[in-house]
Amino acid sequence: MKVIKFKNISFTRMGRLSPVKQTHSKDYIKRGDGDYPHLPPAKKGIFAFPHFAFEYFLITATDEPQNSSGKSVWVKKDGKRITGEDWYNIPHKNKKEILSKMGLKYRERSIDYYCHGTPVERPLEEQEKTGEVYYDTSYVTYILPIRKFNHKGNVWHHFDNKFAFPIKKHGTWVLSEYKDYVNAVNEEIFRNEITRMNDKFIGDGHPSSISFTGKDCYEVFIENIKETYK
Repeated sequence: MKVIKFKNISFTRMGRLSPVKQTHSKDYIKRGDGDYPHLPPAKKGIFAFPHFAFEYFLITATDEPQNSSGKSVWVKKDGKRITGEDWYNIPHKNKKEILSKMGLKYRERSIDYYCHGTPVERPLEEQEKTGEVYYDTSYVTYILPIRKFNHKGNVWHHFDNKFAFPIKKHGTWVLSEYKDYVNAVNEEIFRNEITRMNDKFIGDGHPSSISFTGKDCYEVFIENIKETYK
């Protein structure tokens, strides 16, 4: 049985690499509530994924510009946000110029639309049926490039196994030294492979030892990056 084993693990995230103040989760940080495993375990830091478990959908899950993750920005012209309707009517070369002035490179994949403004009133029956809130305006946002970086300091993660050697715990989070984090990940992958080999039903649907554990479980939280590279 051949199992993937890492000696070193690089990380990937979107947005800035400097620590971000996690203002949206003060109550969780105070409680250490295990019911919300994807909220931060510390007041400042950044979320990331090990590069081998990178998933574009997960890494852009909180892409609204006002979110403290800093993954996207409003696209503006003359200091004003551009609506989705106006953006549609702007010639391609002008779009490139607008983004260039913001220090951004035009990439269609980076363009997104975020609804923001005054909630639109709808019949109560329709609101209850969909459970969604509609706004009167959508504005153009730019999702920042994905960044790969190296980090050799302490890592918050979700694998509380015999190799983790926790420095401390918070809810479902475990803080380990880098070398212990790498060993804890390798142990998780090994467990997945054993389970896959022993259960033919699970094995049929999971050809990769990485895919058995959901990729969202591989998320990490880093308070201070010790070493980086582009």
